[in-house]
Amino acid sequence: MGRSSGERLEARDEATGDRPERPVNGVGLATVDSEGRGRRQPTPGRSARSAGEPKRVSASLAGAASVMGADGALELADLARRWATLVGDDVAAHSWPVSLKSGALALGTDHHAWASELRLLSGDLVARLRASGFDIASLTVQVSPWEGRGW
Repeated sequence: MGRSSGERLEARDEATGDRPERPVNGVGLATVDSEGRGRRQPTPGRSARSAGEPKRVSASLAGAASVMGADGALELADLARRWATLVGDDVAAHSWPVSLKSGALALGTDHHAWASELRLLSGDLVARLRASGFDIASLTVQVSPWEGRGW
């Protein structure tokens, strides 16, 4: 019986010492030389250095959040975690960060009196937050007693 086309191609490649490039485990292309040694090439669009090296998840989160339309989500999470330290226990007991988009921080509070107080303190709060490394240009306050921490 005759050989299949695949067998004929393999025989031709062995005779000429030529091996085609082919995908290896979906990562990149491998070139096999005439002696059967393989050499991996990076996938197009990826650098040779990063092709085989793992990345820390935290290094990819900001990009992933941006792709999903959640710019500022990581900064907001960090701000919420440090809120009491940054603004003091009294203010933190009655307010919380709600959103942060393009430098505009929205705060929630549990009472109208605290909303007025936060609006009066807004200049000082923005300055404190900027001094702590947050890129905040403006601050708005909304009363939302049922949406506070833990509700």
